[in-house]
Amino acid sequence: MAYKIGSPLINRNKLFLAASKILIWFAAPFLAFVMKLLYHYKVKGRPNLKLAGIMPSAASHWKTKPCILVSNHVLPLDPVLQGLALFPRTTYFTLLEDTVLTPGLGTLVQLLGGVPIPRSPKYLPKMDEAVTQVVQGPGLIHFYPEGECFLLNQEIKDFRAGAFYYAIRNQVPIVPIATVLNRRSNAPPIPALPTPPPRRSDIVTVRIRIVIMPPIQPPAASGSKITDLHHALEFAQAVHDSMQAVIDAEGGDRSLYQGPMPRIKGVNDKSR
Repeated sequence: MAYKIGSPLINRNKLFLAASKILIWFAAPFLAFVMKLLYHYKVKGRPNLKLAGIMPSAASHWKTKPCILVSNHVLPLDPVLQGLALFPRTTYFTLLEDTVLTPGLGTLVQLLGGVPIPRSPKYLPKMDEAVTQVVQGPGLIHFYPEGECFLLNQEIKDFRAGAFYYAIRNQVPIVPIATVLNRRSNAPPIPALPTPPPRRSDIVTVRIRIVIMPPIQPPAASGSKITDLHHALEFAQAVHDSMQAVIDAEGGDRSLYQGPMPRIKGVNDKSR
């Protein structure tokens, strides 16, 4: 059943979940091949998945733990990139509600793990419920705390508090995943936005490395929403700075920046 405004943000129908699992397992090998071919895609820091309890180890007796994942948002395909870095574990990932409302595409996105962030404040409590449902699974949910895709950006924009507030409220760690971009050798300079938008040939002139960082424990919950939101902002800034330090240490190329990603007409442009 297609998502409608006010619907549960996560579809827990057994047939839907089975179809989702089958789709992801069939798609992952093909997508991994494509990402390797286009972007020389590599993942660094996978042992941190065991440290976070995301991947089972002998010591954990094959039990996994809930986590909230955060990444900088640099390409429309970011959910694919981070999803492959976690595979065979799967994660829910947040995205604009308008995308999930698009007929056909919305159902596909939800099958791949998409969780819409409600535009209306009236339905924001459903986001609280969805995060709690996932972490009590125990499961994984992924946020892009910049709130928007900034094409090829290696200077992370300010983080919003949401993911970090949920980490405090549910007392689960944040696992930062930094997307590092480098210009390929002999690649031509990339023209800046706003005009024209980047061509496919521009986007594939980069190499992509996904760096999985160690888990970071949240501050203790205070019981006060205002206090926890204040702590969430401080927590967000600390995680932001640690991710930026990793990007800089890995040689992320700030000259690649293309500006905010243009919205797709009729798909995700209603929020503007």
